[in-house]
Amino acid sequence: MSQRTHLAAFSFLALGFSLAGGAAQAAPQVLGLQASLQPTKMMCTDKGCRADLSAFCLQQQRADPKPGTVYHMAPGTRVTLLVTGHDGRQTRLDGARYLSFTDDRGFVSITARLAPAALAGLDVAAVAIDIGPDASLLPAATAGDPNPQAEDELALATGANRAKAAQFFDQTGRDADAIRLTNAMLNALPDGRRSRGDTDGHLVDQALGQYDGLPIDHDGAALAEDIHRACVQKTDVTHQVDSMRSCLEGSHDILSTHVNIDFWNSLGGS
Repeated sequence: MSQRTHLAAFSFLALGFSLAGGAAQAAPQVLGLQASLQPTKMMCTDKGCRADLSAFCLQQQRADPKPGTVYHMAPGTRVTLLVTGHDGRQTRLDGARYLSFTDDRGFVSITARLAPAALAGLDVAAVAIDIGPDASLLPAATAGDPNPQAEDELALATGANRAKAAQFFDQTGRDADAIRLTNAMLNALPDGRRSRGDTDGHLVDQALGQYDGLPIDHDGAALAEDIHRACVQKTDVTHQVDSMRSCLEGSHDILSTHVNIDFWNSLGGS
């Protein structure tokens, strides 16, 4: 994508957000979560587990969420926590009971977190998140909201709008699959640190291997490889970014924004 295209895209976003920004404390957008072709692995430490989930805006007329905005699963949304023990056995748990969802990067990504004690008593070797079709997240209600979400707004966002968004984000295709693969790469990296091996190529190989045998679009895989290659250049050669993770986050978010604009245009800008 050209720099001009990027600028046009963000000018479009700025216009939409300025129209929605009259009430700064009003409820932000309902978000969709990209459905899983492969569960998203969580990175776990003694502070708990986390994973970034690809998201998208379902309400252009509402303001984008600010960092720290808390979300919860909309009725009917299926998010499953997959807990694998050291013996290889897998336990499926209702994600609504164990996961918290917070916005850190605008409408294009949601951070899912698992508290350290949440799985106490279980044999845990690995944890992953599986997102079902038509998944949506609602912003947590706040006291004194001057423009709370109305029932008809929520019904449209999580109903007809979410069903249309599936064509752009859930189904396989170049952009949707490049978003999946880029998100898989950035989730394999720790937050806020870099190591010598971040740019050695294993990330893209690992992501492609994770989706091996699944109906990933060939052009989507090629685009993800191009994104990785550009991030190697920006991280190690031009030093435009301080880490591979931050570069992948930016590339993921730009691509997701463009796809979201295509989705909004398909609704007539509604």
